[in-house]
Amino acid sequence: MGVPPQTVSNMSKFESPDPGYWCRRGYAVANVDPRGIGHSEGDFIQFGTQDAQDGYDFIEWAAEQPWCNGRIGMAGNSCVAMTQLRIASQCPPHLVCIAPWEATTDMYRESLCEGGIPARSFVRMVMAEAVGPNYIDDTPDNLTLYPYINCTYWKDKDPI
Repeated sequence: MGVPPQTVSNMSKFESPDPGYWCRRGYAVANVDPRGIGHSEGDFIQFGTQDAQDGYDFIEWAAEQPWCNGRIGMAGNSCVAMTQLRIASQCPPHLVCIAPWEATTDMYRESLCEGGIPARSFVRMVMAEAVGPNYIDDTPDNLTLYPYINCTYWKDKDPI
């Protein structure tokens, strides 16, 4: 199962739309690193308010570029899907659609503490891929620091 390798270009980024496919059809594709990841400045706070505000700012910036018609859509899987939900909750005026798939909307209940039982291993594995020059939020360890769902730390990660 899966996508046949010959149908994906070498420009494709994990869990995101393939520029090789979409650009030939008249779309611009931007795969943006969040604050603090890759060569982006700042600290990485996974799925927080800052991430959503940065996404809002990027959408509004992209809408004003000469290569854009002002209509922005977002698509992607997993982490990219969860980020879409958070950005869409900020209601950027130029965001006309999102296409998230396989997203969790509650990091605490659906990923780290499903059924009330702490389960850090999957999120720890995903977070190991988050590489950047500055502080990177350690969400699995923060389950120990902030064990209760009603604290500010977890409320900041709620997209709704």
